[in-house]
Amino acid sequence: MRENPADSYFTNRPDCFKIRWMRLFSRYFPWETGERKSPPPVPVGRRGMSDEVRKAMKNKPLSNEFLSSLCMELSLLLHAGIGIADGVHLLLEEELDHDARTLLQAVADRLDENEALSSALEGTARFPAYLIGMVRVGEQSGRPEEALRALSRYYESRERLRQRIRAALLYPSVLLILMLVVVVVLLAKVLPVFNEVF
Repeated sequence: MRENPADSYFTNRPDCFKIRWMRLFSRYFPWETGERKSPPPVPVGRRGMSDEVRKAMKNKPLSNEFLSSLCMELSLLLHAGIGIADGVHLLLEEELDHDARTLLQAVADRLDENEALSSALEGTARFPAYLIGMVRVGEQSGRPEEALRALSRYYESRERLRQRIRAALLYPSVLLILMLVVVVVLLAKVLPVFNEVF
Protein backbone atom coordinates (compact mmCIF):
# COMPACT_ATOMS: atom_id res chain seq x y z
CA MET A 1 0.00 0.00 0.00
CA ARG A 2 1.34 3.42 -0.94
CA GLU A 3 2.22 5.54 2.05
CA ASN A 4 0.16 8.68 2.40
CA PRO A 5 2.51 11.65 2.96
CA ALA A 6 -0.24 13.42 4.89
CA ASP A 7 0.10 10.87 7.71
CA SER A 8 3.67 11.90 8.51
CA TYR A 9 2.94 15.57 7.88
CA PHE A 10 0.11 15.74 10.40
CA THR A 11 2.01 13.82 13.09
CA ASN A 12 2.57 16.05 16.14
CA ARG A 13 1.07 19.00 14.31
CA PRO A 14 -1.41 21.37 16.00
CA ASP A 15 -5.09 21.05 15.22
CA CYS A 16 -5.01 24.27 13.21
CA PHE A 17 -3.11 22.42 10.44
CA LYS A 18 -5.83 19.78 10.19
CA ILE A 19 -8.57 22.40 10.17
CA ARG A 20 -6.74 24.26 7.40
CA TRP A 21 -6.57 21.13 5.27
CA MET A 22 -10.20 20.27 5.86
CA ARG A 23 -11.08 23.70 4.55
CA LEU A 24 -8.71 23.35 1.59
CA PHE A 25 -10.18 20.04 0.44
CA SER A 26 -13.79 21.02 1.11
CA ARG A 27 -14.12 22.01 -2.55
CA TYR A 28 -13.29 18.43 -3.57
CA PHE A 29 -14.61 16.35 -0.67
CA PRO A 30 -18.09 16.89 0.85
CA TRP A 31 -17.23 17.00 4.55
CA GLU A 32 -17.83 20.73 4.81
CA THR A 33 -20.93 22.57 3.67
CA GLY A 34 -21.76 26.19 3.28
CA GLU A 35 -20.21 28.97 1.28
CA ARG A 36 -16.84 30.43 2.08
CA LYS A 37 -15.81 33.96 1.21
CA SER A 38 -12.50 34.27 -0.57
CA PRO A 39 -10.07 37.04 0.34
CA PRO A 40 -10.01 39.99 -2.06
CA PRO A 41 -7.67 39.53 -5.02
CA VAL A 42 -4.31 41.24 -4.95
CA PRO A 43 -3.78 43.81 -7.73
CA VAL A 44 -1.31 42.31 -10.18
CA GLY A 45 0.62 43.97 -12.94
CA ARG A 46 2.28 42.63 -16.06
CA ARG A 47 3.19 38.91 -16.22
CA GLY A 48 1.85 38.11 -12.79
CA MET A 49 4.32 40.33 -10.92
CA SER A 50 2.50 42.64 -8.55
CA ASP A 51 3.86 46.04 -7.62
CA GLU A 52 3.83 44.97 -3.97
CA VAL A 53 6.02 41.96 -4.74
CA ARG A 54 8.48 44.20 -6.57
CA LYS A 55 8.69 46.47 -3.53
CA ALA A 56 9.11 43.46 -1.24
CA MET A 57 12.04 41.99 -3.21
CA LYS A 58 14.49 43.83 -0.98
CA ASN A 59 12.96 42.36 2.16
CA LYS A 60 14.56 39.55 4.11
CA PRO A 61 14.51 36.09 2.47
CA LEU A 62 11.55 33.78 2.91
CA SER A 63 11.70 31.78 6.11
CA ASN A 64 12.52 28.07 6.15
CA GLU A 65 9.23 27.44 7.92
CA PHE A 66 7.24 29.11 5.14
CA LEU A 67 9.14 27.30 2.39
CA SER A 68 8.74 23.93 4.11
CA SER A 69 5.02 24.45 4.65
CA LEU A 70 4.45 25.64 1.07
CA CYS A 71 6.32 22.72 -0.50
CA MET A 72 4.54 20.13 1.65
CA GLU A 73 1.11 21.63 0.97
CA LEU A 74 1.75 21.64 -2.78
CA SER A 75 3.00 18.06 -2.55
CA LEU A 76 -0.14 16.96 -0.71
CA LEU A 77 -2.37 18.71 -3.23
CA LEU A 78 -0.59 16.95 -6.10
CA HIS A 79 -0.94 13.65 -4.21
CA ALA A 80 -4.69 14.27 -4.00
CA GLY A 81 -4.87 14.69 -7.78
CA ILE A 82 -5.30 18.47 -7.79
CA GLY A 83 -3.47 20.40 -10.49
CA ILE A 84 -0.65 22.70 -9.46
CA ALA A 85 -2.44 25.85 -10.64
CA ASP A 86 -5.65 24.91 -8.80
CA GLY A 87 -3.59 24.01 -5.75
CA VAL A 88 -1.88 27.39 -5.62
CA HIS A 89 -5.27 29.10 -5.97
CA LEU A 90 -6.57 27.02 -3.06
CA LEU A 91 -3.61 28.00 -0.89
CA LEU A 92 -4.11 31.61 -1.92
CA GLU A 93 -7.74 31.56 -0.79
CA GLU A 94 -6.83 30.12 2.61
CA GLU A 95 -3.76 32.29 3.24
CA LEU A 96 -4.32 35.01 5.83
CA ASP A 97 -0.93 36.72 5.77
CA HIS A 98 -1.00 39.64 3.33
CA ASP A 99 2.60 39.33 2.15
CA ALA A 100 2.24 35.58 1.56
CA ARG A 101 -1.02 36.12 -0.35
CA THR A 102 0.69 38.73 -2.52
CA LEU A 103 3.47 36.29 -3.34
CA LEU A 104 1.09 33.40 -4.03
CA GLN A 105 -1.03 35.66 -6.24
CA ALA A 106 2.00 36.41 -8.40
CA VAL A 107 2.78 32.68 -8.68
CA ALA A 108 -0.87 31.84 -9.46
CA ASP A 109 -1.09 34.42 -12.24
CA ARG A 110 2.03 33.07 -13.91
CA LEU A 111 0.65 29.53 -13.68
CA ASP A 112 -2.56 30.78 -15.31
CA GLU A 113 -0.38 31.88 -18.24
CA ASN A 114 0.64 28.21 -18.63
CA GLU A 115 4.10 28.69 -17.15
CA ALA A 116 5.74 25.84 -15.31
CA LEU A 117 5.85 26.00 -11.54
CA SER A 118 9.63 26.47 -11.53
CA SER A 119 9.33 29.40 -13.93
CA ALA A 120 6.50 30.91 -11.90
CA LEU A 121 8.55 30.69 -8.71
CA GLU A 122 11.61 32.09 -10.44
CA GLY A 123 9.59 34.99 -11.86
CA THR A 124 8.80 36.31 -8.40
CA ALA A 125 12.51 36.72 -7.59
CA ARG A 126 11.80 35.72 -3.99
CA PHE A 127 12.40 31.97 -3.88
CA PRO A 128 15.87 30.41 -3.39
CA ALA A 129 17.71 29.16 -6.46
CA TYR A 130 18.06 25.72 -4.85
CA LEU A 131 14.29 25.37 -4.48
CA ILE A 132 13.66 26.51 -8.05
CA GLY A 133 16.28 24.10 -9.39
CA MET A 134 14.86 21.14 -7.48
CA VAL A 135 11.33 21.91 -8.66
CA ARG A 136 12.59 22.12 -12.24
CA VAL A 137 14.33 18.76 -11.91
CA GLY A 138 11.11 17.27 -10.53
CA GLU A 139 9.14 18.64 -13.46
CA GLN A 140 11.60 17.31 -16.02
CA SER A 141 11.67 13.88 -14.40
CA GLY A 142 7.88 13.75 -14.05
CA ARG A 143 8.06 13.54 -10.24
CA PRO A 144 7.20 17.03 -8.94
CA GLU A 145 5.37 15.61 -5.91
CA GLU A 146 8.47 13.79 -4.66
CA ALA A 147 10.67 16.82 -5.33
CA LEU A 148 8.36 19.10 -3.33
CA ARG A 149 8.18 16.62 -0.47
CA ALA A 150 11.98 16.37 -0.36
CA LEU A 151 12.23 20.17 -0.36
CA SER A 152 9.80 20.34 2.54
CA ARG A 153 11.92 17.95 4.59
CA TYR A 154 15.06 19.85 3.64
CA TYR A 155 13.77 23.24 4.78
CA GLU A 156 12.20 21.72 7.87
CA SER A 157 15.56 20.25 8.87
CA ARG A 158 17.24 23.60 8.22
CA GLU A 159 14.71 25.30 10.48
CA ARG A 160 15.33 22.76 13.25
CA LEU A 161 19.09 23.28 12.89
CA ARG A 162 18.65 27.05 13.07
CA GLN A 163 16.62 26.72 16.26
CA ARG A 164 19.20 24.40 17.84
CA ILE A 165 22.03 26.81 17.00
CA ARG A 166 20.02 29.70 18.38
CA ALA A 167 19.32 27.79 21.59
CA ALA A 168 22.99 26.77 21.90
CA LEU A 169 24.13 30.39 21.55
CA LEU A 170 21.56 31.71 24.01
CA TYR A 171 23.24 30.36 27.16
CA PRO A 172 26.76 31.78 26.51
CA SER A 173 25.20 35.07 25.43
CA VAL A 174 23.35 35.35 28.74
CA LEU A 175 26.55 34.52 30.64
CA LEU A 176 28.47 37.16 28.70
CA ILE A 177 25.84 39.78 29.49
CA LEU A 178 25.91 38.86 33.19
CA MET A 179 29.72 39.11 33.23
CA LEU A 180 29.57 42.55 31.65
CA VAL A 181 27.01 43.64 34.23
CA VAL A 182 29.25 42.40 37.06
CA VAL A 183 32.28 44.23 35.62
CA VAL A 184 30.31 47.46 35.25
CA VAL A 185 29.06 47.19 38.86
CA LEU A 186 32.62 46.59 40.11
CA LEU A 187 33.99 49.55 38.21
CA ALA A 188 31.15 51.89 39.13
CA LYS A 189 30.45 50.93 42.76
CA VAL A 190 33.22 48.83 44.31
CA LEU A 191 36.42 50.45 43.00
CA PRO A 192 35.44 53.99 44.11
CA VAL A 193 35.03 52.64 47.69
CA PHE A 194 38.58 51.24 47.66
CA ASN A 195 39.91 54.53 46.27
CA GLU A 196 38.36 56.39 49.20
CA VAL A 197 39.83 53.92 51.74
CA PHE A 198 43.36 53.92 50.33
